[in-house]
Order: sequence, then C-alpha cells, then structure tokens
Amino acid sequence: MDELRSKGAPADIKWVNSDGIHITLHFLGYLTAQQLERVAEIINHSITSPAKINLKLTTLGGFPNLKKPRTLFMGCQEVGDNKLSDLRAKIGQALKHIKLEIDERPWSIHLTLARLNAPQAISIPIMKDESLNFIASSVDLMKSELSRSGAKYSLIKKFNLK
Repeated sequence: MDELRSKGAPADIKWVNSDGIHITLHFLGYLTAQQLERVAEIINHSITSPAKINLKLTTLGGFPNLKKPRTLFMGCQEVGDNKLSDLRAKIGQALKHIKLEIDERPWSIHLTLARLNAPQAISIPIMKDESLNFIASSVDLMKSELSRSGAKYSLIKKFNLK
C-alpha cells in the first residue's frame, strides 16, 4: 500500500488506515442492541469448524471500475477450499431468517484501500509480486462510524478461527 501511496496518487484520495483494512462479509447498517446480540449468536453458531482461512491477494481494482474509480481495492482469492464464501453464505441465510436485509449483489473478496472524493482517472503503478498470501484468523463483528477523515472501526466481538 505504501507503494501505491507514494506513486502519483491524487491529492484528494483518502487512504484507509492500515489497522482498518478488512474483508466485509455483510454490511448491516444500524442495529438495535437486541439485533446486535442475535447477529453475534449467528456468527458464533455459523463457525462450526473454525479453521483459519488462507487467502491470497490478486489484482488491484476499482469500484465502479478502475478507469475512474471512487474506491480502490485489492482483490483476494481463497487458497484451497471456499471456507470464507461458505461462511458468508451461511451467515447471510441466518441474517435473512431474522429479517435483516443483506446485499444480494454478487460478492467478491476484497480489501478496500482508498476512496476518492470524485471518480477520476488515476495512474496505478505496477506492483512487485511479493508475498501475497495471508491468513484470516478471526471473524470480527465491527461498528463503523463515518467521518470526514474516513471510517473509524471499533471491535464489538471477535470470533477466533483456529
């Protein structure tokens, strides 16, 4: 990410703090205390065989596209099986069962790196092929608070994967 930051990025780009980089399984919006408790129970029950999830970084991308993105992200891919995708689907079904709305659009595993104030063409440096594998070791129920300086994330509950 430092390589991207240092190579000609627009001045109005807002980089995600490194401690805030995460993979979103489901964005839930505002929840009551009771709903939050149910979501925590759902996550806990959904992790039936809590094994760490092996992932690898793939390609740099942008939403809605890389030509004029509003969001820059790094794509990820599961190594081996589809544990993360299966876990997401299982949690999603349970969330729908308790009448919470979930995003039905196709999902792709990614790490959000930055947001731009307005879509604009940017020059993306070629990144060196370094160690691109990593391990997801927990599912975290997070609270996000938006501000002018970017999103601030706080941990509500951690569910460790072994």
